[in-house]
Amino acid sequence: MQCLYKTLDLLPSATDNEIRSAYRRRALSTHPDKGGSAEAFRSVVSAFETLIDASKRAAYDKLRLRPRAPPSRDSRTVKTARQHACPTPKKRAAEPRPPPTKPPKVPEAPKPATNSPTMESDPVDHRQLFRRLLGMPRKKALKELEQLSEETLNAFAEFLDSEEAEQILCEPLVLALKDLPKPRKPRKPKARKKKSEKITKAKQKQPVNTDTPSAATAGAARPLLKGISRNRRDGSYQARICFNNFMTAAQYVNNLDVAVDIHISLVQMRQHAAASLAEGKEFGQVMHDAIEAIQKERATAGAVKLRLRFRSFFRNKFTRTEGNLDKAIQDWTRVRQEKDSFAGRVRGMEAERKQDETQKREARAARAAARMEQLRQMSERREAKLMARQRRQEALRRKRLAYARVKHGNLRTMILVLQTRFQKIRRKKMLKDWGVPELPEGLQLNSFQSADDSLCATLRLSDGTDAVGPYRKNFQEALRELQELRALQQLRGDKVLCQEMQRRDLEAMTAFFVQSIR
Repeated sequence: MQCLYKTLDLLPSATDNEIRSAYRRRALSTHPDKGGSAEAFRSVVSAFETLIDASKRAAYDKLRLRPRAPPSRDSRTVKTARQHACPTPKKRAAEPRPPPTKPPKVPEAPKPATNSPTMESDPVDHRQLFRRLLGMPRKKALKELEQLSEETLNAFAEFLDSEEAEQILCEPLVLALKDLPKPRKPRKPKARKKKSEKITKAKQKQPVNTDTPSAATAGAARPLLKGISRNRRDGSYQARICFNNFMTAAQYVNNLDVAVDIHISLVQMRQHAAASLAEGKEFGQVMHDAIEAIQKERATAGAVKLRLRFRSFFRNKFTRTEGNLDKAIQDWTRVRQEKDSFAGRVRGMEAERKQDETQKREARAARAAARMEQLRQMSERREAKLMARQRRQEALRRKRLAYARVKHGNLRTMILVLQTRFQKIRRKKMLKDWGVPELPEGLQLNSFQSADDSLCATLRLSDGTDAVGPYRKNFQEALRELQELRALQQLRGDKVLCQEMQRRDLEAMTAFFVQSIR
């Protein structure tokens, strides 16, 4: 939900005059006749009617400043889906640009090759993999482990030693192993009836008007937007408000700015009437005073005089539109009497319903008491059977847990064998590529033109970060550079070390570019 202050481009400390000015400005810019949209105009009107009312604004500010709980994972997923579902605004047609000239060819530096397992394949879910391996025979489990990379295998070995793996071993579904229930076939969704689809589509096509009390007010001047409607015949505008089953509409005007100004006055009149009713005054006197106050205020400001017409409504019944306020108040009194009579009938029906529910509840309680005695006896017999069953299940659980721990140990053994195999392969590759079985501390493999084709000196700085030197293709050269950089760090400090690394890195890259150009 968008902030109401942002909707009107206001600060939370804005005054009533600033709110009216902002509403007039935003209403003119978001109205469909001015290039806006109906949804944006409705949000502007709703924001104005909330912020201009002191009580509603205080309640909204209290709700806005209330601390919110962090969103859950499901709510984030829904929010992301909604954002992707929202239509993007149309972009303006780009102006024709001259075709770009081709820049001179310059040899590009090769990008470092990534050899991370997370980039090559999706991350492995250790919990699901562990459950799957526990239900496999030994040979099949070994083949499954051989398909994992060295990094994934090491991470899975650490998982097997964690408390989470111990918890999985104690799960009933894991202990059952071969006794797992057969998976259920997914049910096919039932085809919807064509009749319901037609009804749903018809409801979606029907326009919704949030300002009018009922669709019976549709006609030549059917309101299209909240607060301000437009006459389809001559294109004029009319402002209107609804309050306490009493609708007040102003005259039609040809200027949208004037209609917005009239709507502001009508909202002020509604606030004045609501405040007077809260003091216990009569509705007729309240409306007379509110209209008189607004007319005086508009006359002082030199605005157009309001010619108001009134109408009362209740449910789907409407009175005739009257220009005389006294007659309209009489109609409203009759409508309110009908509403009070209807409310009395509803209260009587509600009392009868509650009495009937009380009698039924007492009868159900009597039947439940008799049933409870019967259930108590059945429960005692059932509890005896349950205790015997639990003893059998506990014995079976201990037996299955011992079997699962054996399989757990077998998995550890297989992983250890595979780790030893990976270590031998890595030592052979290091000996073949760099002449040593293992790299000394401070040297690490990096990818420059291909995977693991260069060495870099890595030194730990005093702030805990690592400083990486330039790429080297020769082991002796990289080792000599590591020794020189360590000595420089001990003598001159981290700052001089970083400067020297940058200089050497620049020299190495320059030499590479010169070599590639030749």
